[in-house]
Amino acid sequence: MRKLCLALCALALPATAQQDSLTASQFEAYVLGRTFDFGYVGIEPYGLEKYMPDRQVYWSWGDGVCEIGEWYTNGEQICFAYENNPDPQCWYYHLDGGRLLASFVGLDGIVGGEIYELEPVKRDLVCNNFGF
Repeated sequence: MRKLCLALCALALPATAQQDSLTASQFEAYVLGRTFDFGYVGIEPYGLEKYMPDRQVYWSWGDGVCEIGEWYTNGEQICFAYENNPDPQCWYYHLDGGRLLASFVGLDGIVGGEIYELEPVKRDLVCNNFGF
């Protein structure tokens, strides 16, 4: 499902999408211990992700069911792999006006798709399948 959402937004982005990409340490310092709503720029959020120590993440569509995953680097890209979907999902992250933005990188290495905006939220991620 997540792949389908990403595939639907496969429009080319300008080269500036890769400029000023956050390093792994900058990304980790910004996200660690926080929960973000993911959404297309200008559209309601479609999922939540919480960033834990040791580069672990919890992802949910907001339905109370979570997937456990981890993030890692691939050059300047930040990539994610989840237990239920080990195929990497890679992104270039940067800050724009104090907000974290991400540009999806396809398996072919082409940067494409809408820029996703991540907003910090002040609510807990609900994971009924993990008891929290």
